[in-house]
Amino acid sequence: IGLQETKLKNKHEKEINLENPKMIIINNPSEGDNTSAGTAFVLNKDKVINKTWEHSILIPGRLSVLTFKNTETQTFNIINLYSPNDLTPKKAFYKNVLQIISSQRWENPILIGDFNMVEQAIDRFPEHSDDNALTRLVNRITNKLNVVDGWRKEKEDAREYTYAQKNPLATARIDRIYVSKETIEMAHNWTINESYTLSDHQMVTVTITQTGLPELDKGLWRLGSATEQLPAFKKRVKKLLEQTNEKIVQHIDKYNSLNEEEKKTMRECTNPQLIWQKTKERI
Repeated sequence: IGLQETKLKNKHEKEINLENPKMIIINNPSEGDNTSAGTAFVLNKDKVINKTWEHSILIPGRLSVLTFKNTETQTFNIINLYSPNDLTPKKAFYKNVLQIISSQRWENPILIGDFNMVEQAIDRFPEHSDDNALTRLVNRITNKLNVVDGWRKEKEDAREYTYAQKNPLATARIDRIYVSKETIEMAHNWTINESYTLSDHQMVTVTITQTGLPELDKGLWRLGSATEQLPAFKKRVKKLLEQTNEKIVQHIDKYNSLNEEEKKTMRECTNPQLIWQKTKERI
């Protein structure tokens, strides 16, 4: 999990890790006594057995990257971002981010965070665009990383929001996850979930599958148990099964009365298995 606006100092990180032995908190605190920002990663110890990772702080309290090695052939650079609210510091922040992003090479980047802006008017209600210069800056960052807004790509024209203010009423999808164009094919189940009392923002989630896994088909179709209990269905199937049984008995009687050459010809035309197959298809 990537968190923003955590307001955690290093001492809090140690305390939380001690109190929650199943979790690993990786903190990016603000500098000095400033507790207005902060980002963090939370790992489930049971889920990261035999995994390795390295955390690098790029901008204290605002930007860090977790280089997470999932398998021998799959590594992600997960960049966790928390933008300022006001426009002027926001522009300065994104200019700084662009310089940092441009100065490094990234392997399977995933950009997550509270961006405090939207790239498209559809992501605000009432609908309106953000500052053009700011939007261009964020576009340059995502283009440099070669990442796409996975939720928007999958949901197309859907309208869901991650943050709401009451006075005046306004909502926006300012919390997003961007994945590389190579990873998008492995990314599924894009959702915006209710976080209840954990945060005043909704939680954005995605499932990314491991590379090298076998592809699974839809599997065998099965008749639903509710359908099996319908009186009309049971009556029709019972009649069909009785007719099928009669056909198979007649087929066997006729087959046993034939010579070997006639039996061979009959087997090529029909047999009990084919009769049963047609019955299953009708059911």
